[in-house]
Amino acid sequence: MKFDQYTEAYGALLDGRGDALSTDNTEVLAWALENEGFSVGVESLGNIDTIAAAVNKDNTELLEWINEEIRALGEEQFFHGAYEQTLAPVYGEAADVDNLVIEGGVVED
Repeated sequence: MKFDQYTEAYGALLDGRGDALSTDNTEVLAWALENEGFSVGVESLGNIDTIAAAVNKDNTELLEWINEEIRALGEEQFFHGAYEQTLAPVYGEAADVDNLVIEGGVVED
């Protein structure tokens, strides 16, 4: 089944019309933790995708600045620290921080 809204898809799981859901791992993990009887069985499916900043193609100065900031923050383990402060209390032991956080802007296969 295909749904246009998360609420419709989650409703199908709750009322038995669906057996599984595939979506962003952070979204589905949080939902499963809040809904008894549901769990995440597959941590990753398909290509790795990231949420990242975007700049106008011609703005190389801003692009270079953002990339340097991301690298510098990565050296400080900033993104892992932010995860620990904000998301770890939500996900607890159900999530592996290294499956959710990319430190320094480099995606490794």
